[in-house]
Amino acid sequence: SLGVSRNVATLNLGSNALSPGVVAALCRCLSRNVSVTGLHLAGCALSDASCSEIIEALDANRLSRVRELYLGNNKASKGAAHRLAGALRSLGPNSKEFGGLRTVTVLSIAGNKISDAGGADLIGALDGNETLQMLDIGANDLGQ
Repeated sequence: SLGVSRNVATLNLGSNALSPGVVAALCRCLSRNVSVTGLHLAGCALSDASCSEIIEALDANRLSRVRELYLGNNKASKGAAHRLAGALRSLGPNSKEFGGLRTVTVLSIAGNKISDAGGADLIGALDGNETLQMLDIGANDLGQ
């Protein structure tokens, strides 16, 4: 299974309408996978709750090596933005917590429904984050 696979480096499920059952199975796998470095879930019709669950599963896996996370063109909004901001904050130099998102260098959540509050939360989380190199939050509901 993907959960224990040591061979799958990139998982691309993009442009598929992932059901809650598939998301739950994916989260179970991601919570213990050690090989996936690229996770592409753009355009999967993921709800805010599903995006949050995926972020939580990745962040809970302290052995995760995900470097690229693409959640663009879904329905992420306040909940996912808040969960993601919390995970990014835990990467700061003074943090005592190191979750599974500690290796993320590329993060795309463009084309979702993130509002000003979620955008501010994400941008505020960057203070002290020394890992993230690219954050794409374009084409959201910022400024509306």
